[in-house]
Amino acid sequence: FGRIDARYAQLGGPTSWLGFPLTGEKTTPDGKGRFVHFENGSIYWTASTGAYAITKSMMGIWGKNGYENGDLKYPTGAVTNIEGGGQFQNFQNGVLVEAKEGNSKKGYIVHGAIGAKYKEMGGPNSAAGLPRGGEKKIKGGFFQEFENGNIYWSASSGAHFIPYGDIFNHWGDNGYENGKYGYPTSDQEDIPAGGLKQDFQGGTIRQILGTVS
Repeated sequence: FGRIDARYAQLGGPTSWLGFPLTGEKTTPDGKGRFVHFENGSIYWTASTGAYAITKSMMGIWGKNGYENGDLKYPTGAVTNIEGGGQFQNFQNGVLVEAKEGNSKKGYIVHGAIGAKYKEMGGPNSAAGLPRGGEKKIKGGFFQEFENGNIYWSASSGAHFIPYGDIFNHWGDNGYENGKYGYPTSDQEDIPAGGLKQDFQGGTIRQILGTVS
């Protein structure tokens, strides 16, 4: 009944990918939401997020992270297909990714400030691509690796994406975040006259006509 029933009906009810319900509506352990389990997934609802369905396999990834009491909190969007295979879903505090890797699937969680940046970019269908591991702690902040670059975060610089390429390599040659440039303070952008640039705490790296400085 209610919003969960409305979402179930919108998806197609028993003929949808969720299948038939296995439970009645239940209250979540944190007391903030409600859920119903189905044959192939679940629907979770809170007053602030609305009702969204989660596939059974993605429930497994979310569950290992503590469900709504974990890093991600509640879902805030529908399950979305990833170009090339797999699925992802936005949550209050990040993105849950189920990537297709060969004949199997692997789960990744991108949370916190890095997750917010990744979500803003468009998740796995963005320029960053799929995650290649979990969040890693480094001196002064955190970073996470993706197919096409990394997202770095520190309290003073915020979260920014650095694509792999000449600017990333030049930054690396100078010690990454521990070198003279420090953390990135902007995303990479085009230079009107041609080329690319990215701002860092200690300066700007530019790539113009194949030359990086």
